[in-house]
Amino acid sequence: MSESWIPIVIGIAVMLVATVLIAQHYRREQRRQHDMRKWQEPFQEAWRCRESHHRR
Repeated sequence: MSESWIPIVIGIAVMLVATVLIAQHYRREQRRQHDMRKWQEPFQEAWRCRESHHRR
């Protein structure tokens, strides 16, 4: 029973890899949404101006 620590080490390694991959995915997703928001804001502002002119 001296090798009972091997599954524990493998489990910890798998959890670490999964945590890193999930963190990278969320960081990439947040950056993508931020970039899209940055690009969409001028267009949304122009659209809002056009909408307000039509209402008058």
